[in-house]
Amino acid sequence: MDQNSSNKLFVGNFVWAVDEGMLHYMFSEHGKVLEARDVNDKEIERSCGFDFITISIEAKVNQALNKMDGASVEGRHLLVNMTRKRTSSRTDFS
Repeated sequence: MDQNSSNKLFVGNFVWAVDEGMLHYMFSEHGKVLEARDVNDKEIERSCGFDFITISIEAKVNQALNKMDGASVEGRHLLVNMTRKRTSSRTDFS
């Protein structure tokens, strides 16, 4: 099973009512979903409106990206992109 950053998608612009389970279900039509990780605002305890989806096979990631980017869910159009390798944006001020 090929698990690396090229298998991870950023999914944004969905309504707060959409949860990890719903995203897992929607993306599983395009390949085996290994993880659907919802990002929550800890202060207000609800979704920030974006998620990360990891799909098992890279070719299926591209299929999901092509099919789901712009898809209408609960009246909003999903924004789906490949994730980028995280770079450190913090500076040590000590």
